[in-house]
Amino acid sequence: MKPGDIFVVRNIANQAQRQDIASQAAIAYGVGVLDIPHIVVCGHYGCGGIKAALNNVDHGGPLENWLTYLRDVYRLHKDELDAITDEDAKQRRFVELNVLEQCLNVYKNDVVQSKRVATFEDPSKPFPMPQVHGLIYDISTGNINRLDVDLEKYAEKYSGTYGMYAPTKTNDEMAKERVEFKKVESVEEAVA
Repeated sequence: MKPGDIFVVRNIANQAQRQDIASQAAIAYGVGVLDIPHIVVCGHYGCGGIKAALNNVDHGGPLENWLTYLRDVYRLHKDELDAITDEDAKQRRFVELNVLEQCLNVYKNDVVQSKRVATFEDPSKPFPMPQVHGLIYDISTGNINRLDVDLEKYAEKYSGTYGMYAPTKTNDEMAKERVEFKKVESVEEAVA
């Protein structure tokens, strides 16, 4: 690989939250400007963020706010995780489920969706880009494992909920649906 071949964003527990301006800006820049073909969400076993989220302790300030997103992932998969009695196995599975949920967050991103639609219709592209991949790094072995994340299944299941772009529409059809933004001078003008 050459310098610049990998564009990296790191944070506690590899979160890809819409409220995180840094990760959203990086995705927008990587997809919209650098035209990246792949996005990798890579978690790791032994993740301190996962361990902290599993503890019912107020860590205070910004850290506690950040851990709330992880606890939301736990809530979504509570039945499965609560059924695991071995704490190490539970943490490992939580890492995997978090990577899956963050892949879905990246996939739902409007810039990612728009680019996938545009490249779906571009015969010069080998596949809709960017593709989103989930990986887990096992620190104890040095191995990287690829998660089997079927994002197309999730896109189909949740397209009505999240308003994901449908690649059956042409770019012209989608352009007609886009909201036009204009500068307004007052709140009254904005809501008129």
